[in-house]
Amino acid sequence: IAQLYPLAPIREKVMVSRDWELVARSYFQTLRITDRLVVTPSWRSYVASDSEIILQLDPGMAFGTGYHPTTRMCLQQIDEAIEDGDLVLDVGVGSGILSIAALKLGASKCVGFDIDIDAIQVSTENARNNGVTLGLELHHGTVVDDYAQSNGGRFDICLANISADATLRLAGLYAKMIKRKGTLIASGIVSDRFEECRDRLEANNFRIIQHVEEAFWSCIVAERI
Repeated sequence: IAQLYPLAPIREKVMVSRDWELVARSYFQTLRITDRLVVTPSWRSYVASDSEIILQLDPGMAFGTGYHPTTRMCLQQIDEAIEDGDLVLDVGVGSGILSIAALKLGASKCVGFDIDIDAIQVSTENARNNGVTLGLELHHGTVVDDYAQSNGGRFDICLANISADATLRLAGLYAKMIKRKGTLIASGIVSDRFEECRDRLEANNFRIIQHVEEAFWSCIVAERI
């Protein structure tokens, strides 16, 4: 508290109203994620090569552009993990970027959850722009035990780019939802909480197979055993 003193005099400033979503768009450029995954704003033109998979994205007010390390690490791991026909669970779908990438890389279906209704609307529009609407099933709300019980052991891959607290809270539910030998890709974890999350996942029948760090953020890839 002592570091707060002495306090400077309180001042007021009137801010000019701006369209902050439009302002954010000016900073969103085409971004290469892997050798074949490229994220590009829906309002910019990009000529893709035959080997590239393009994710056309308008994040709106939802999280997930590919610029944040947590999203970028998840996309890199999805590129390595997805196999044709996989059934994917996306907990905290945001802009839909992870589900859309999974579908374009060969997943047969993605089931996404988000507590933010804006995220559901944004991801629906992004799925339409990327031609994967039929493969994406969206739910407003969070994954609950009732859903896990009726869909237990169903998913090949679970994507969870949320937070360390969510990983700790939902580890048991992830274990119910993912098939044996299936994969959890969990990020949004501040690196100094990696060991805490690792221990909780291992206590819930997961084996850590990869741990990636970037800019003080961690991404965990774990196998359901």
